[in-house]
Amino acid sequence: MGKRIIGAIGASFPSKDDPGVLVDAEQGEEVDLSTSEEERLEGLGVLVPEGLSVDDYLDAKMDLYRAERGDSEAAQKLAAARSGGIVDLSTPGEPPPDEVPTPPAGGEVAALADQIRDEGLTVEETVSLASDDPEKAKQVLEAERVASGGQPRRGVENRLNVIIEG
Repeated sequence: MGKRIIGAIGASFPSKDDPGVLVDAEQGEEVDLSTSEEERLEGLGVLVPEGLSVDDYLDAKMDLYRAERGDSEAAQKLAAARSGGIVDLSTPGEPPPDEVPTPPAGGEVAALADQIRDEGLTVEETVSLASDDPEKAKQVLEAERVASGGQPRRGVENRLNVIIEG
């Protein structure tokens, strides 16, 4: 049991002092957890691995996502971090992969995700990236998922699905 940093967007968990009371924590907040709650949240991937900052952890998670989707620069950064023992983003209970798979060429989704996130695009601006093209709409929808940490805005998702379905 000890103090750990929340890596997810937010989390709720029973208070260490009064298990009948739920405590809410924001991303980056250091929390004091019971051993059982620390194990549970660790298993869910909610906690930042010890020794990493929230920013480093989130950067590594994004590099992993981008590498799996074809961004060769992200794959190189992730491979360097892993070879230096800096980060282990394996699924809890599974050993980390020995090497990062060679990604296919391209990184359009990662570039779109960066644009959505970095420019703070509105729903309308995000949907307009698809230009009414179903294939492009699929990429924009995936980029929205990346940019939002797996929680795409409902308006973006609904409008892009209309384009995808024709």
